Amino acid sequence: MKERWPAPSSWVYRQACNFLSAADLLLDSPNTAVEPYFVNAGLAVELFLKSCLSVDHFEEYGSVITIGDVEPSATSKMFVYKFSEVESEKSKTHCLPTLWSQISQERRNIINREFSKSGKFKGYKKFCSVLNKLDGLFVDARYSYSDPEFFEKRKAYFLPLHAASFLKEAVCQLEGVP
Repeated sequence: MKERWPAPSSWVYRQACNFLSAADLLLDSPNTAVEPYFVNAGLAVELFLKSCLSVDHFEEYGSVITIGDVEPSATSKMFVYKFSEVESEKSKTHCLPTLWSQISQERRNIINREFSKSGKFKGYKKFCSVLNKLDGLFVDARYSYSDPEFFEKRKAYFLPLHAASFLKEAVCQLEGVP
């Protein structure tokens, strides 16, 4: 029997947190590795968005007889994580504005409300404008050797880290929101 837990996916969210931690470590290292920092921060932003579009799949692997205040015959189901999936083919992209547009309006409203309260993003009225600025970062940073203007394009050096850190907090507000 397969069980599904609705998005946001805690497993994709955790993976995004890991990439954010890696970006943070790279930024703080004495020999700052700029491209890997951008790749990890950009991927964290992408995965936080995908966590809002993903479903976790679990499989029942047994039952436990509960003891204590519960009737002796009562059992609890136990589940093991199997995988997460982004259910829409259109969500299998690196395009941040495309991912944003697929998140439900209710969830985008909550993220935008948290965004306006954050005060971290001077010059940006809505979170989608930050995503537009960061779009392509993950891909561009991986191939920065072939684009001499890469660093000029990415003057907002801390923006990806701030965006990923913001999403880490904001996505937690979405639990139970369709």
